[in-house]
Amino acid sequence: MPSESGLSVGLSRIVGIGRRKDAVDRESVRIFTDGQISSAVLDILRNAGKWVILVSPYNKFMSWGHFSIALENAVKQGVKVTMFYREGKRDENIDWLMNQGASVYAVEDLHAKIYMNETQVLITSMNLLEGSAKGSREICISIEEEKLHKDIHDYVEDLSQHAVRVRRINNTTTSEPEVDAPKVVRERRSRYTTGGTGQRTAKTNRGKATSGEAYCVRCGDSIDFNTEKPLCDEHYKSWNKFKNPDYKEKYCHRCGKKKSTTYAEPFCDECNSDYLVSAYCVRCGESIDFDDEKPLCDEHYKSWNKFKNPEYKEKYCHGCGKKKSTTYAKPFCRPCWKEHFG
Repeated sequence: MPSESGLSVGLSRIVGIGRRKDAVDRESVRIFTDGQISSAVLDILRNAGKWVILVSPYNKFMSWGHFSIALENAVKQGVKVTMFYREGKRDENIDWLMNQGASVYAVEDLHAKIYMNETQVLITSMNLLEGSAKGSREICISIEEEKLHKDIHDYVEDLSQHAVRVRRINNTTTSEPEVDAPKVVRERRSRYTTGGTGQRTAKTNRGKATSGEAYCVRCGDSIDFNTEKPLCDEHYKSWNKFKNPDYKEKYCHRCGKKKSTTYAEPFCDECNSDYLVSAYCVRCGESIDFDDEKPLCDEHYKSWNKFKNPEYKEKYCHGCGKKKSTTYAKPFCRPCWKEHFG
């Protein structure tokens, strides 16, 4: 069997490293096999400075002691952990990960396996399964050259745009699937509403459209603008028989162009671009996901959670990030509140 270094050289020849002016250092691209991969995955966690991204369709890592310890230590050191897994495969492992403070997303038909931090990317055949780490025949490409990271980042960003954010309302553990779990708020990244009382619903430019400015997502005919019913009357009757919000449609409700949409997500990416997709921690001002029921980064949420005082004075607006007097209960400055919820 070829040695690790032999495999690296072989890969270098295949991709042409050493023959182009813009070629990368061959030592930055390595291949790991079988038992070597689990060590490489652990190094992703141990060597992370700011963030870790885990893309693994199937997961059984709670019994993988070295992994769970490495992840817990990374979180304690302030590393932001983001996880993508295959939709419909949620269990106690995903619950445990969320309890550690990780951001978790479910992706339909996910099969890719990618583990990365700021300096290294692993593209591999191995899921985060203890059995795979110990006994399966697996292979992995390790990339440390920054020039090669952009395409991987772009791919993960694309995953996030098509993913469903999984949120926990409390700390109880459940192994129910997403569609049956009332303790989980599932939301598309491009649409934000409260997961509890329903009293706050973000406004965007969608609400500014008027009659005649929208289109049926199934046939493309002109209809009144209505994100709650983005179908003409005829096709709404057909949809209402099965009521599948994720059934693939053909047109964008806003621009009318032929695009892949659904009843739940009736806009194309371009029309979705004016939606609020990021926000700020009200305590430190760092960029986080928009969540008006948890307007703090993971680190400062842990501090807040010790006392749970919703009126404690904070320093930044969750919406615009400007230095403003806010609280956990009222995380927006007046202009942002009026813009998004007024």
